[in-house]
Amino acid sequence: MGRDDTWFRVARPTVNEREIEYTIEASRDKKQWISMSRVSINRISGQAVDWLIREHGGTSYNCHLEGKKL
Repeated sequence: MGRDDTWFRVARPTVNEREIEYTIEASRDKKQWISMSRVSINRISGQAVDWLIREHGGTSYNCHLEGKKL
């Protein structure tokens, strides 16, 4: 028997001229959603951090703008 699919979604996004923040949630049945991580992106510097819920510290990233893909 195989493992069930895991679904992910973006929840509680906040976008303003300085930052983008949101929570990533996961579910196995699309009914009960559990917060997995919080993401914060500084739109001016491009610095981003992904914090896993229930863990200390986070993973840092450097973001940059790109044009439309489609």
